[in-house]
Amino acid sequence: MGAAFLQHWYGRGLRSPIYLSSPSYEEHSLMFAFWGFEDVRCYRYWDAATKGVSMPEMLEDLRAAPERSVVVLQACAHFPTGADPTPEQWELIAEVMKVRSLFPFFDLSMQGLSSGDLEADAWPVRYFESQGFEFFCAQTFSTAFGLHDELVGSLTIVVKDQEVLQHVSSHMAHIARTLWSKPPIRGGYIIAALFQDTDTAAACKEDLRTMVTKLRSIREMLVNLLITLKTPGCWEYLLRQTGIYTYLELTSQQAEFLRKKKLIPLTSEGAIKICDLTAQSTIFLAEALIEAVTS
Repeated sequence: MGAAFLQHWYGRGLRSPIYLSSPSYEEHSLMFAFWGFEDVRCYRYWDAATKGVSMPEMLEDLRAAPERSVVVLQACAHFPTGADPTPEQWELIAEVMKVRSLFPFFDLSMQGLSSGDLEADAWPVRYFESQGFEFFCAQTFSTAFGLHDELVGSLTIVVKDQEVLQHVSSHMAHIARTLWSKPPIRGGYIIAALFQDTDTAAACKEDLRTMVTKLRSIREMLVNLLITLKTPGCWEYLLRQTGIYTYLELTSQQAEFLRKKKLIPLTSEGAIKICDLTAQSTIFLAEALIEAVTS
């Protein structure tokens, strides 16, 4: 919905570029291309040397972006790298985007699965709002609450003018009507019911913290195995990653070996869903990684 609206109404014919992180979800580029954006660009995000966010290069690319460009920002648990800016770095990003008049489009698909805290994971979005930005924020509850068969989410629209908001809402209703007419409501009711009851909401938040603790323990086990088995390379960077994926910085040949020879389901970006790993499969993954990087 956000992409369709921006294509038809944002800038009214300016054909603003869309900026995605490099690397990013493959679906992001496919989605904007589907809605007719011909100018899809990348800003540098991953620093192979530090195994973290490449902040100087990212800011340099944003400073060079044409005014009114749309910039897709993953608010937390960045896919596929699992590396997120610090609050101080988010402030720098906001400063540059304000100077360049860039339009933020947040992707908040992992809220609660980065730090285990819903409030902390939403901080970048709320900070941009506090700085007077107008923006979109596409959010899904499907991952955190296991509702992939319901696909419940929301598009939050932040604008400064109430009259503009009414026009945007009208256009959004028209877009929704042409896409699916009426959305399914059961998933929305499930999430609303969970958070309208104080005790249930507290239990949900505790479950999220438990899930994140488990994800951290799996990462720790994988790193300890790789170190114990003397796997070539430095693997401690995996401990700094967040979210349900872990980003294995492999060559294309190594990734292909793991997919074809070991049947390990890596994404095309080189990420593996770490929440699917058990103790036994973590051992299998570690042994397969040794074989991949040595052969």
